[in-house]
Amino acid sequence: MLTTLGLDATAETVYRAMLAGPDHGVDRLCADLELPQSQVRSALDTLSELALIRPSHESGGHLRAVSPDLGMEILLARQQAELAAQQMRLEASRATAAQLIAQYADLRPAGSSPGVEQLVGLDRIRDRITQLTRGITSEVMGFSPDGAQTEENLQAARPLDQEALDRGVRMRVSPNAAARSAPWPPCPPA
Repeated sequence: MLTTLGLDATAETVYRAMLAGPDHGVDRLCADLELPQSQVRSALDTLSELALIRPSHESGGHLRAVSPDLGMEILLARQQAELAAQQMRLEASRATAAQLIAQYADLRPAGSSPGVEQLVGLDRIRDRITQLTRGITSEVMGFSPDGAQTEENLQAARPLDQEALDRGVRMRVSPNAAARSAPWPPCPPA
């Protein structure tokens, strides 16, 4: 099928039929393909838009299919132009995103030590955790110095943990000694 090149199944069928029977008109195409005239005419409109059919110079008022080598070249060139335009839009978006990131970086408080990232606020912390989690490829190990996590933190972490586990990432968390001796699940404060 040539759907990736912009040709739906009906238009492709009509194009192939026109190649096989260059002198066939709309009525004959409808009969041969067992399609209603509205579908055949819609397919002809699509083929015309894609420059796969042209008016015949030999038979006035008739349409003819362009040869497949020329037709496929036209479709491929059109697809390539669309991909190039998409690539240009992507690069423009990338430049805009880089500018936004640079502006955002200027708004962040400067760390007191080089190589240290200071995150202020739960939203920024969770955003950074999301960013880091999506970059994990094989294993993550952590320490939980304050013991068990709050239910809110666990709920926030579940989707990210599941994404990582689905990618085959191994996960381990080591609690501190006090947390290891605490009853599980932790009892809410009285």
